[in-house]
Amino acid sequence: MINEAIKKLTDEMMKENDPLILMLEEHLTSICTNDTVARKILAEGKTIKVVRDQLFARARPMAEKNKVGNAGGAHISDAECFRAAEEYFGITEEDKQDRKKPASADIIDIMDLL
Repeated sequence: MINEAIKKLTDEMMKENDPLILMLEEHLTSICTNDTVARKILAEGKTIKVVRDQLFARARPMAEKNKVGNAGGAHISDAECFRAAEEYFGITEEDKQDRKKPASADIIDIMDLL
């Protein structure tokens, strides 16, 4: 299940070819370490593109408010972007801390080979 979720994220990132989506994909991939998180990433209709669009919608009013002449500015930190992505997918701190062995049969523990 973890591999399926990571594949979904990677496929979307490759299709969109957007730096913000790449950043969010890398973060979500890094926290996709158990089936609980993977299940939430695989939820029907959930995409990184929606998170990006929500972040842009939040930034536009800030940019207009802070505009000086032709230059505008809005900044949303990486941490805020990551938090927005996790909230959108419904991933909690508890989900990320779930250290139970993944149910995925295709994950091999190196100790099993010794």
